[in-house]
Amino acid sequence: MKFNKALILIIAVGLGLRLLYFRNSLTFFYDQARDALMSMEIWQGDPLKILGPQAEFPGLHHGPLYWYLISPIYYLTHGSVWTVRLFLIFLNLATILFIYDLTKELFKNNKIALLASFLFSISFESVQYARWLSNPAPAVLTSIISFWSLYKIVKGKGWALITLLVSWGLSVQFHLFMIYQIFVFIIIWISLVGFKLPRVARKIFIHSVVGLL
Repeated sequence: MKFNKALILIIAVGLGLRLLYFRNSLTFFYDQARDALMSMEIWQGDPLKILGPQAEFPGLHHGPLYWYLISPIYYLTHGSVWTVRLFLIFLNLATILFIYDLTKELFKNNKIALLASFLFSISFESVQYARWLSNPAPAVLTSIISFWSLYKIVKGKGWALITLLVSWGLSVQFHLFMIYQIFVFIIIWISLVGFKLPRVARKIFIHSVVGLL
């Protein structure tokens, strides 16, 4: 119970930092305006988006999922930037739960798990990402879920292949260059397990592939 209370306190500290100067420091330029307009167009006669935001290299685009993620909030709040920002903050805070569980599994120590969670909670970079109105921001959560899922598979939890592939697919949707993570996953798997494939039921494998696609 004391560790649960400590984790709640860490999340509260993280929330406080992310709300600090909440309405005084907002980056809202071309990308943010484009995303706001595109997301509201979904409800105004243009519901099908195939190409998402422009990537760093001309001709490449991220997936459109970010627009669909924020579109209900923009629509229901009549274009409130602050509500979308608050929503992204809560998504970022959810990352703390997966960091805590992953670290506790790795080190078998609640105090180390709390320390890892606290470091993420107060990290300047994670605070900035939480308040950034841009498509890569939600990928912080999905990428951590991927690593959390990978370790679950290492420990014999076959169902985690579904969450691994789905979360990795979401990360690539939010930020195209997250596709490189597949090589990181392979390196981690080989270093921990070797060259043998994970044992999962055919049904789980099919669900995983469908989820990724």
